[in-house]
Amino acid sequence: MPSSRPKHDELIKKAFENPLVAREFFDEHLPDEVKKLIDINNLKLEKDSFIEKNLKKSFVDLLFSVKFTGEDGFVYLLLENQSTPDY
Repeated sequence: MPSSRPKHDELIKKAFENPLVAREFFDEHLPDEVKKLIDINNLKLEKDSFIEKNLKKSFVDLLFSVKFTGEDGFVYLLLENQSTPDY
């Protein structure tokens, strides 16, 4: 049975399985004050998803475990896929 998820969703998730890609993304996009709190070298992609089934066609969610000042924590990434911009 073919997947109902768009192929670019799978590409994004596959890319973020690579720890180097995830670290570079968060290093580039997280605010400095947040980056000071986390050990970006310990990012680990988790298998959990929090998106409701009816939103899966529009959104990709990625959950990473990470250490926040030595404590276990999570960084959650929600990406919206769309082919046209919102004006």
